[in-house]
Amino acid sequence: MVKKEFYIQNQKFEYNSKDEFIQIWKVFENDNYIDFYCKSEDDKSLILLKNDKFGFAIYMDFDGDSGFTSCDFNNSKEIFSKFILSNGQIDELAEFNLFDHSLCLNIVLDFIILGKRSELINWKN
Repeated sequence: MVKKEFYIQNQKFEYNSKDEFIQIWKVFENDNYIDFYCKSEDDKSLILLKNDKFGFAIYMDFDGDSGFTSCDFNNSKEIFSKFILSNGQIDELAEFNLFDHSLCLNIVLDFIILGKRSELINWKN
């Protein structure tokens, strides 16, 4: 079972239900950039970045794991998209590691409800 807390924009939030989580998410949903982090009781974690067009995710099975990153096996473009983290850091990520930002909420819900990597996107190790 995933802990009932998470971070968006470096702010800690707690929730008691899926509906409550979605209400909190919707406050940030239209922001140009989202920096999300959640860790489960069994040490799995999900980091998700979102801009106005794309999402990027990292899933780790345990602390120190090299993890899995989102990827698009059908996209080999060396085009980069900008993400701004909650600490002000600017990252530019290649589009072949990104997915449509409309999937972000469902990817996060798969993690917090099911405690696993979402099957909505491709992952590479």
